[in-house]
Amino acid sequence: MTEQTKSWNIAATFDNYKDADHLRNELKEKHNLVKVKRGLNIYRVKTWDPLPKKEAPIKEKKQFKKGENNKRSQKNDNKKVRSRREKS
Repeated sequence: MTEQTKSWNIAATFDNYKDADHLRNELKEKHNLVKVKRGLNIYRVKTWDPLPKKEAPIKEKKQFKKGENNKRSQKNDNKKVRSRREKS
């Protein structure tokens, strides 16, 4: 399975770091990862949670009925056989 990059969600945007840090500390309990990203004059609080894993459907094996194996072996009986040309 290939690992995908994380997609972060922006929770809020602030003008100073103190407010952004306060919100980050509150969101730590609810989300796996929380970070504050600094822009030019903006601080963004971003959160990330892993995607829920999907359970793979269980495939049932197809069981052969009595006599079906014989049908499988007879399947290729009608192939045309190419004969080699004899060199003269």
